[in-house]
Amino acid sequence: MARTYTAQDGTEYPLTEARYDVAFKVYRSDRSKAISGDPYRCLLALGIKRNRNVKEAYIGSGKDAYVVFGDDDGDDEAVHFLIGTTVRKVLDSFDTDKKAATMQIMLTRPSKSMKIATRRADGKKHRDKAKAAKKANGGNPPPKKRALTTRPMRLGLAHRPRPNISRGGDVDVSAPVEP
Repeated sequence: MARTYTAQDGTEYPLTEARYDVAFKVYRSDRSKAISGDPYRCLLALGIKRNRNVKEAYIGSGKDAYVVFGDDDGDDEAVHFLIGTTVRKVLDSFDTDKKAATMQIMLTRPSKSMKIATRRADGKKHRDKAKAAKKANGGNPPPKKRALTTRPMRLGLAHRPRPNISRGGDVDVSAPVEP
């Protein structure tokens, strides 16, 4: 089943999972043009777009990043990457107080459990399990085990937008979902 990625301008590209890690250089000079919290114009996205083969970069909420690679032959494709903890810390420090330094960042390939198809299947299992627990508990949701520290609580910032991901795994970033 072929998945698609719908870009900000509405163009559709075939979507694949990354098969290898890719390094990009992020420049301190992009700090003046970068916009905090914007998945298309943040510090990382601008650095990734400097690569001559990159048409678009989307750095969304969580660990997901989507990069559209293109060439002169018209063989454009979108690739799903993961953002590691060290790169996420760079992004958070920029979003909080515009700190930036020229550095090399690494976008990693997703492990088997972090691929879009696997996460969709696991999500369905989790929803079904929660629905069954709610039914067994007399209509009340099961108690939560612990409170998670969210980005707004930790940094005092709003969430970044999330892309719309259909049940089939198609990613649409033309109209991101506000958290």
